[in-house]
Amino acid sequence: MEPLISIIVPAYNLEGLLNRSVQALLQQTYRNIEVLIVDDGSTDETYRIAQEFAQLDSRVRALQMPSNVGISKTRNAGMAEARGEFLTFSDGDDWTEPTQMAWYMDRFAKHPQAAMVSCGFVIEPSGKRNQSRKRGMVDQKEMLSLVSRPSGPVRGYTWNKCYRTAIIKKHHLTFDDDVKLMEDALFNTRYIMHGQHYYIENTPLYHYVQRDGSAIHTGVTVTKKARDIMVVNARMQHIIAAGRERQSKKSKQSISD
Repeated sequence: MEPLISIIVPAYNLEGLLNRSVQALLQQTYRNIEVLIVDDGSTDETYRIAQEFAQLDSRVRALQMPSNVGISKTRNAGMAEARGEFLTFSDGDDWTEPTQMAWYMDRFAKHPQAAMVSCGFVIEPSGKRNQSRKRGMVDQKEMLSLVSRPSGPVRGYTWNKCYRTAIIKKHHLTFDDDVKLMEDALFNTRYIMHGQHYYIENTPLYHYVQRDGSAIHTGVTVTKKARDIMVVNARMQHIIAAGRERQSKKSKQSISD
């Protein structure tokens, strides 16, 4: 049987956009998926729409946070409920190409050593695409570099990447909920430190909508942005240093054995 992919969809006050996002996921050519719509305490009809999708399609589950807690806690709640062997994310105001999940599974099948697979994306409404032709397997060091860059074919986003759930569960990986910027790059840094090989390709399969009312633009002052960037960068460096020290100890132990 084909592996199950869990798709986590955080949503906050997206009654006018959620339908497009979820419909695109349910029209995936790869059918063995579960869509976890996690409503972040919306004050509009977002949760009702999520419930309707769950009633219409058994692959959909509608979850609701008790209040508006932010995207990190919302994603964490979705990950805690995920049942799939693989896991990915799709924001409730974006949409996917119908072949995105099939593409992920094809690349994992062709590259079983890959801990993560990353595809390209289109920025909407401009339609801008990254023109890099970078593709193939990369090692841990290069993947860390690609994730930390604010531009390029990979970046720190979660919605253009597919993860092995076992790695997330084994190492208890979650999103930090005290930062509102770069929390996805921070999560990816933690994840990457627990693998060695990664597959990247710039095939544009995800449509990222940039809008003023999105969660990243709401309630974040210039001071808060500067503080978060500084905190996240420091944490990323600490994670990398600790991970390399751990790997060095493991390598020395292996040699001595």
